[in-house]
Amino acid sequence: CGKEHIRNAETMRCDDCELKYGYEENDIYGSCSNCGMRICIEDAPWVEDSEYVCEHCYENYCLVCDNCGIAHYHEHIHRVVLDNDEIEYLCNYCYNNQ
Repeated sequence: CGKEHIRNAETMRCDDCELKYGYEENDIYGSCSNCGMRICIEDAPWVEDSEYVCEHCYENYCLVCDNCGIAHYHEHIHRVVLDNDEIEYLCNYCYNNQ
């Protein structure tokens, strides 16, 4: 395509082309653990047990635990109503160890 920003010298593709046409898994590029979309690992959000996800999945299927600060999938988060009617989101570990 003529762009020059290349992170992976093995394929000689720019970031856009690598994400669109690439398929190799390495330290730079991989796949979203949730939907399989190709992502740049260093730009991707980290979720739970060292999984990387795309921005879409992070925004739509993940929440950050208010106690430990780690992002988790919705099904691993508990919604807790506090005495002052505020809502707190806790991961399974923090919920079970509070």
